[in-house]
Amino acid sequence: MILKKFSFLICLVAILILTGCGKSGNQVTCTMSQDQSGMSMKQTVKMSFKDSNVDSASISMDVKLDDAYKSYKSILISSVKSEFSSLEEQYNVKINVKETSNGFNVNLTLNKDAMVSMFGSDLSGTKDQAVKYFESEGYTCK
Repeated sequence: MILKKFSFLICLVAILILTGCGKSGNQVTCTMSQDQSGMSMKQTVKMSFKDSNVDSASISMDVKLDDAYKSYKSILISSVKSEFSSLEEQYNVKINVKETSNGFNVNLTLNKDAMVSMFGSDLSGTKDQAVKYFESEGYTCK
């Protein structure tokens, strides 16, 4: 049961990273919401661009747990921290995880190298390529 929840969370994190966008000037905001198995997650990716190329991104996740799954909160938080630990070590990415009464929030900012490491070369290109990539993953970009 815990393994299923952990796998679900990892999938959501991967999806968050790979999808949803919104366009405005030198910044694009992509969002996606998912509900599954007693958990809901709203993901927001705000990408900044320099000379029409991806420069950095901030990612936020708001995870809400049904009452039946709140006892797994600490395990899920540990899993999220573990998932992003390589980014902390290699790219000096600061990961903020804040526990809430019904879940937790995750916030992090990625530089270009960390983004490419996490999402692949699709995010090393232009704004249009990045938006296309996230939208193909199910995000809505503005």
